[in-house]
Amino acid sequence: MRALTHAIGRLARALRQRRAGWSPASDQAFHDRIFERHDIDPFDRAYPGNITIRRFADLAAERMQAVTYALDLGCGPGEITCELAARLPSVQFVGWDHSQAAIDRASAHAAARRLANVRFERVNVSEARVPDGTDIALLFDAFHHLPEPAGFLARNAHVSRWFLIEPAGDMLGRWRYRHDLDWLLADLDKVRWRLEHALGLPGPVPGEAAPHADASGAIEFRYGLGEYEHLFAGYGVSIHGTTAGLLTYPPGAASQSELRRRVNDIAYGLYVEADERLREQETDLDCRHWAIYCERGATFPRRRRRSRSPGVEDTPPSPAGPYGIEYGPVTAPAAIAAGAVFNVRVRVTNTGFLTWPTGSGEFNLSYRWLMHSGARAVGDGRRTPFARAVAPADTIETNLVIEAPASPGRYKLEIDGVHEGVTWFSEAGQPTLVVEIYVR
Repeated sequence: MRALTHAIGRLARALRQRRAGWSPASDQAFHDRIFERHDIDPFDRAYPGNITIRRFADLAAERMQAVTYALDLGCGPGEITCELAARLPSVQFVGWDHSQAAIDRASAHAAARRLANVRFERVNVSEARVPDGTDIALLFDAFHHLPEPAGFLARNAHVSRWFLIEPAGDMLGRWRYRHDLDWLLADLDKVRWRLEHALGLPGPVPGEAAPHADASGAIEFRYGLGEYEHLFAGYGVSIHGTTAGLLTYPPGAASQSELRRRVNDIAYGLYVEADERLREQETDLDCRHWAIYCERGATFPRRRRRSRSPGVEDTPPSPAGPYGIEYGPVTAPAAIAAGAVFNVRVRVTNTGFLTWPTGSGEFNLSYRWLMHSGARAVGDGRRTPFARAVAPADTIETNLVIEAPASPGRYKLEIDGVHEGVTWFSEAGQPTLVVEIYVR
């Protein structure tokens, strides 16, 4: 039965790869894009991603006993590697990644933190052999990007200890989780933002509007509990869940303030406590990520998902944030000529606590064009300013200026608000307005 389960899993992943068009080349191109794009200090506690860096480093450090040489495979920009190197100065760390953009950023991070016990090298991890004498091999959100994990592990069977943090999966290769606590930081940040606004403290520093990430091309082979036990046959396998690994950040993720650092520290402590409570309840495997420790010859209790019994769960309302928006009636053509410029009339209500000023160019309505399948065709449309200032609870009707795609087809027009240089409203958890339009 177990062999049949693994065969079904392999077939499901092969079908997903064929449908998505994944390849090692497309995966590298994807990672080059994302690693070239960010210019943020990941070690500043005001940066929301620092919570994940600290928490993943916590979980890895628990497994670093008697380690003098650690290899981080698929290290990316080396943020967790550098965090571990700073905490464990007696350990020599090496990071490998196939992306030169990632290696350049990782080396810059090590230099900025003046770390003498870490270095980074460009290596194609999926084809590499771990050097003899490596005490532990680390992979942070990297194992599921390997095109042939079984062959990779067979080539590196001499490694005695592995530590992975991976998305919680199932045998069909899906990302399957129940506990999503991204709202925790998002709601705390709303309180922080409102307090700074009430006290007249500086807000986010304007910059380039954040582009919507395009994740196409990345290899995504996620695995279930039984598959990790199968892949790491001969090892004792210990798996625990963690609520860390945020997918969505509050608006203005690059903005810095001492109050934001304090709020993020509070959030970090709460994520740690949530992990501990869920582990006590033995429901931690329903978290978004798993910390997976594998040691040859060791024995660990076998674990299985143990979800709470399903039931009605009351979700309390989220506190009002700076970017609340509701859409009313919309008037749009059912069809339009390719490349044409036209108007769409829409009513919007400001449900946040910030006023949308006029004339400054800070707040606008914009749009994206999606293919009928949901794939993005145009990621950043023209801007339409508001004709007047829109205060909290105020409603306004606006004529959006829209440019149709150059190619004909069935499209979805996705209308969204944008605070220039800070965030799209949708990235702050707000809905978009979607209208289907045929481009002829």
